[in-house]
Amino acid sequence: MNKPRILIVEDEAIVANDIQMRLKKLGYIPCAIASSGEEAIQKAAKMQPNLVLMDIVLKGQMNGIEAAQEIRERFGIPVVYLTAYADEKTLTRAKVTEPLGYILKPFGEGELHSSIEIALYKHEVEKKLKESEERYRELVQNANSIILRRDPQGIITFFNEFAQSFFGYTEDEILGKNVVGTIVPETETTGRNLVAMIQDIVLHPERYSANENENMRRNGERVWVAWTNKAIRDKDGNIVEILCIGNNITEQRRLQAQLIRSQKMEAIGTLAGGIAHDFNNILSLIIGYTELARDEVPEGSQLWEDLREVYQAGKRARDLVKHILTFSRQSEQEQKPIHIQPIVEEALKLLRPSLPTTIEIRKHLTATGMVLSDPTQIEQVIMNLCTNAYHAMRDRGGVLEVSLTDIELDSDFTARHLDTHIGPYIRFTVSDTGHGIEKKDIDRIFEPYYTTKEKTGGTGMGLSVVHGMVKSYSGAITVYSEPGKGTTFNVFLPRCEDAEVREEPKEVALPPGGRERILFVDDEPALVDMDRRMLERLGYDVVTSTSGTEALEVFRKQPENFDLVITDMTMPKMTGDKLATELLSIRPGIPIILCTGFSERITGEKAKEMGIRKFVMKPLVKSELAKAVREVLDA
Repeated sequence: MNKPRILIVEDEAIVANDIQMRLKKLGYIPCAIASSGEEAIQKAAKMQPNLVLMDIVLKGQMNGIEAAQEIRERFGIPVVYLTAYADEKTLTRAKVTEPLGYILKPFGEGELHSSIEIALYKHEVEKKLKESEERYRELVQNANSIILRRDPQGIITFFNEFAQSFFGYTEDEILGKNVVGTIVPETETTGRNLVAMIQDIVLHPERYSANENENMRRNGERVWVAWTNKAIRDKDGNIVEILCIGNNITEQRRLQAQLIRSQKMEAIGTLAGGIAHDFNNILSLIIGYTELARDEVPEGSQLWEDLREVYQAGKRARDLVKHILTFSRQSEQEQKPIHIQPIVEEALKLLRPSLPTTIEIRKHLTATGMVLSDPTQIEQVIMNLCTNAYHAMRDRGGVLEVSLTDIELDSDFTARHLDTHIGPYIRFTVSDTGHGIEKKDIDRIFEPYYTTKEKTGGTGMGLSVVHGMVKSYSGAITVYSEPGKGTTFNVFLPRCEDAEVREEPKEVALPPGGRERILFVDDEPALVDMDRRMLERLGYDVVTSTSGTEALEVFRKQPENFDLVITDMTMPKMTGDKLATELLSIRPGIPIILCTGFSERITGEKAKEMGIRKFVMKPLVKSELAKAVREVLDA
């Protein structure tokens, strides 16, 4: 072990030499002697001793206390005073320099030795403690977490560099300030009282050892932080500080909310699909029997007008079911490559006459790409969003801005919108300068039947249907709104590159009926009776059955006697698709129309692959039924 090196500062040469001899005798190395404060500083800088023995009264302009202060501050070398002065004034001045010893002259070797050893030991302990504190501070300051301390009243006493960067405050700006009003809002957007929570943490720290709450940055942005809180207590058990370590979970909560919202919509969609079959059968009866009744009543009579209202109501109910199935992504879509720009242009032309002159329409349509979608649904998306914008501005007027641009989605966007993929998209934007949407409503606007409009202002289905349509195309829809500043909806649809646009088939006038023989199958006797009467009025020869197995036996006996089979999909014992398979095995090529109110098992594409000529959704009005029959028979 190296012997300690000691600098002697003493202006009396005899005393200095005596101290030097004693130090050598005690096993220390007296590395130098200085007779003035100025000289002591120079030799301390050059020699870097382990300890300085300092007389207080020295020759020159600097006394021992002043020299000791500078040596300690500049070099961190401990000082022990050797002096004949012990008055209160001298002691008070000496204390300021934080000496590690104070020896009164004259002194013995034992006193000198013990004072030096204690001073060296204290200095070593202080040095290690300081290094430990520096390592701890460096760890805390460089941590990738928010670390702060605050007192029981909420006053911030420590704020690490990560916290400063995250919240936007410098250390000087935040220390001494209360957490409430700086990094903690008084009330969460959820409505929770955060002032009460901050006070309760001190009263019941065990409840908040792990806690999540909303915070705010200096710029006013709201963020969510997961906190670990630890109460710091004094020796009497009183809480003196709360140590808080936090991590930003804003994105995590957003994704979690998106997942919950997605699951909620999926659950609603499953429910919608579950009731659609039965509900469409009921609507088929309402619409169908109304049509039959109207045929028996003089046109223009009061009864005929009443039946027309029932018929129209039935059709509106049918459209509502279609909206629900579209929302749940369980409806059939005819997708083909289309240019959206002409559809937007046409929709705005239709919309303009219905808008007051106080609403200005601005359009910026620069997209040139195509999307694979159903033109009718795209028009519905456009009309729904533009109608929403109109409702937001109808009282005071404003600007309705519509834009269409080609963009490329990156990994950041697709990570936030799980149905999308990286690549080329078309962005359709609808902005208004209306009243905006409250924060509490933003997360719910795509839910079915959720509306902030007056009772007569809307059904709450518009945006949920838009959401369902957009998602079904692997697209995304986003909304940004501030109360009083308007709302912007962005719809992102994947572009289909190098696609060929198919020509629309021309409308052909179809005969209303025919003389062919039709086998009609449905497990609902009322539907069987209704559709038989409709088909017979169109001139067809109709054989009916309320069972798939029974219909199969009827067909098996005389397969060549039937020109067409119309069958329901969902039936007990034998479903419509299984019946179709059996019929086709008996007589390949037999024309079949498959009807359904809703089915997860079969789609139009799948039905076509099976050899089924046409797949139609219930309820069908008489004209639609007549058209479907003739299309299949004349194919």
